[in-house]
Amino acid sequence: MSPFRSKRYFREFSLAMGFYVVAIIIRGAVDLEAMPKPLSLTLLFAPVLATILVTIAILRAVFTMDEVQRRVITEACLVSMVIVGMGSFGYALVAEDLCLVEIDLIWVWPALIGVAGIAQCINTLRLR
Repeated sequence: MSPFRSKRYFREFSLAMGFYVVAIIIRGAVDLEAMPKPLSLTLLFAPVLATILVTIAILRAVFTMDEVQRRVITEACLVSMVIVGMGSFGYALVAEDLCLVEIDLIWVWPALIGVAGIAQCINTLRLR
């Protein structure tokens, strides 16, 4: 197994996120309905393509980590999935009855990342 290459990850991740930011800015600045259909679909799905590239960069980085690093990441992702998944499920069950604000799905990914980051810090300290 090769060692984790942080420079490669940073480069791949930065390029993909840069593409995402540019795609979001362009998508928000143009009138997609006034464009030809192929161009509007390309601009519409460009951020999705960027997120796929981000995912590839993240997975490639995880696959090059040693067993301990991979365990920390995997456990953090599991904790995040359970907390965010069960939390959003529970919230959805009671939101209407309690007149709570409806939460858009766009917030699931940032919540997963945030909780995984906290869990990763805790796991790292726990395994020292």
